[in-house]
Amino acid sequence: NIAVLAQAGWDQKPWNPEAGKAAAPKPAAAPAPAEAEGALGGKTANYAGQAIAKTGDDPLYQTCRYDLRGYRLKVPNGTYRVTLKFCEPHFDAAGKRVGDFKLQGKTVAGKLDIFARVGKFAALDLTFPDVKVADGRLRIDIVARVSMPCISGVAVEGKGFARKINCGGPAYKDYKADAPASPPRRGGPRGLPADDFYADWAHTLFGPEVAKDAAAIFGKIDGRVPQSVGGGCPSGSLPPDGRPWQQIAPAYAFVDELAALHPRVKGAGNLERFDYWLNTFRYHRGLHQVRSALGRFAATMKKVSAQRDPAKRKAMAGDLALPAYKNVLARYGETYGYLLATVSTNGGLASVVNLENHAQYWPVVVARPAAALGKVLGGPLPAGAQPSKTYRGQPRLIVPTVRTSIAGGEVLTLKVIVLSAQRPREAALYWREMGIGKFRKVPLEHVARGVYTVVFPPGGAKSDLEYYVQATAAGRTLRFPATAPTINQTLVVHTIKDKS
Repeated sequence: NIAVLAQAGWDQKPWNPEAGKAAAPKPAAAPAPAEAEGALGGKTANYAGQAIAKTGDDPLYQTCRYDLRGYRLKVPNGTYRVTLKFCEPHFDAAGKRVGDFKLQGKTVAGKLDIFARVGKFAALDLTFPDVKVADGRLRIDIVARVSMPCISGVAVEGKGFARKINCGGPAYKDYKADAPASPPRRGGPRGLPADDFYADWAHTLFGPEVAKDAAAIFGKIDGRVPQSVGGGCPSGSLPPDGRPWQQIAPAYAFVDELAALHPRVKGAGNLERFDYWLNTFRYHRGLHQVRSALGRFAATMKKVSAQRDPAKRKAMAGDLALPAYKNVLARYGETYGYLLATVSTNGGLASVVNLENHAQYWPVVVARPAAALGKVLGGPLPAGAQPSKTYRGQPRLIVPTVRTSIAGGEVLTLKVIVLSAQRPREAALYWREMGIGKFRKVPLEHVARGVYTVVFPPGGAKSDLEYYVQATAAGRTLRFPATAPTINQTLVVHTIKDKS
C-alpha cells in the first residue's frame, strides 16, 4: 500500500509546479521574542460549587491551571513573600499528581503531592519569604514528575506592592482573573452564553409551564455539575469522602431546585423527560451521599478498631458501626432506585450491571464493609443490615431498543421489560397501519422474570405502522411511549429496490 501511494504521488507536476525545485534559502533567524508575561501555557479547570476544606475562600480553590510550565510576572525589583495555592480536584490517592515548583530558578517545593499533603478538595498554601527580584520579573517554573501539576492561586506581596492571581478562574476579592493562555477557538471563544439554547431546549422537552425556570437551572450548572465519583469518569470509583454531608450538599442544591418545578410540569411526555433528568441528577447526588456515608462508616470503624478490649470493641461495633453501615446500604439502595428510574436503553441497563458488579462499587460499598463489620461482631450481619433483593420503586415499562424504520415485509421482534415488584396482570402490544382503523392487540410473551417479547406484524410490514405497549402492574397502567395512545411510536417502511 505504501509503495502504491508513493508511486501515485511521485509525479506532482500537474498540481505542484514547484515540485523538484531546490528549496529557497531559509531567512535569517528572527531575534528571540521578549519573555512572556503571565501563564506559560496550560489548561484551565473549573469545579465551582464544590466545597473546599481547610479554607474560607472556596472560590480561590475551585479553579486551577494545569499542564503548564509556570508563570512570568512583572513586579518591581525588591524582596517578596510568595504564596502558592493548591487544591487536588481530580485524583483520589497519593502519587497520582507530583511536580516540582521553582521560584527564581530555585526549587522551593520538590516532588509536591497535593493529595498526600491534604487530600482531595482541600486547600494547601505554601508561603516562601525573601524571594528576591532584580530584573523586574518573578519566575515561577513548574516541572511535571507524575501527571500534570496544577496550581490554584499565586500571591506576591512586598513593601507597597501586591499582585495576586486566581489561577484559571475569575476575579475574586483582590485576586485578578487568570484568562486562558490558549488563543480563542475558530468561530469564537469557548464558554459562550448558553441561556438561549437552554430556553429553547427546556421549552421543547418540558413544556412552557416550567421552561424559563428549568432553563435557568440548566444554564447555571452548565459545565459545573459536581463530580460525584472518584477516578474522573462517570463510572469511576466510590472512595469514602470524610466530609460530613452538610459540607458537600450545597454543591447539589440545584437538584432540589429542579425538583420544586415537578408539580408544574404538564403532559405525559414532558413529565417523562423531566423525570429522566431529575432522577439522573438525584442518582449522581446519591453516589456522593454513598461516599459520605462510607466516610462516616470508615471513621466509626477506626474508633472501634482502636478499642483494645474485645467485649467493648464488639459492643461499639453494634452500637456505632452497625447503624453507620445500615446508613451506607440505605443510601446505596436509594441511589439504585434513582438509576432504575432513568433506565430506558441497553446502555442504561449496562449502568445497572455496573452498579451491581463494578469492582469499585459493590465490593467497596457492600462486601468489604460487611466483612469487616462481621469480623468484629463475630458472625453474619442481621437481616436489617443485608441489601434488599426486592424492587421498591414505581413500576416502569422499558423498551431497550426502539426501532423507527422497518423493511418492507419484515417482521419485528420487540423486547419489553416490565420493571415491577409484582408480575403484570396484563401486558400487550397494540398496532395498526399509520392512522388507519382500530389497533390490533398482540399479547406479550413472557421470557423470564420481568422480560417479555412480542412479534408483529403478521406476514411482515406492508405499510407504515404505529404501535404502543401497555401493561397493568401494581395497580397502575403503564404505557410505552408515555404519550400513548394519543401519540404513538412509529415505524416507517423503507423498500430497497434491486437496480442490478
